[in-house]
Amino acid sequence: MSGIYFIQQGDDGPIKIGTSDNPEKRLQQLQGSHHETLRLLKVVEGSNWAEKRLHQHLAAFRLRGEWFENCAEVLRVVEIAEAMVNEMSRTRSVRLPLSVTNASTRARELAAIHDALVKNPGSEDDAADLFAEVGREIWRARQDAMAEDAA
Repeated sequence: MSGIYFIQQGDDGPIKIGTSDNPEKRLQQLQGSHHETLRLLKVVEGSNWAEKRLHQHLAAFRLRGEWFENCAEVLRVVEIAEAMVNEMSRTRSVRLPLSVTNASTRARELAAIHDALVKNPGSEDDAADLFAEVGREIWRARQDAMAEDAA
């Protein structure tokens, strides 16, 4: 199956999110330069555009390149990746089902997505739509955070 793959280093190491026409072959290529065993966690059908949106969604957890921390939010994205990619493909939106329970944490994560968009906006049309969507989501998250603080 071709598409977006999730490869983990060891049992509890970082997770690589990439695209390939042959994820199993890509795993073998990566394994040749790693001292720990790599394992293919999941493959979902998806475009390079969807992969980049996942990277932007997880920008706060990026270690380097396409490697991300092994943490609850990244593991949640792996778990629900197919639904997220399908929704992104359908709506061309960054509105993703964040699993964080704290609104101020959600606001920080959305701000990290915004910063990632500033660095790599993609096409002009995509950038305009994404900036508008992220801006609305940041505003909503900050409103939720203020309501939580007041409670």
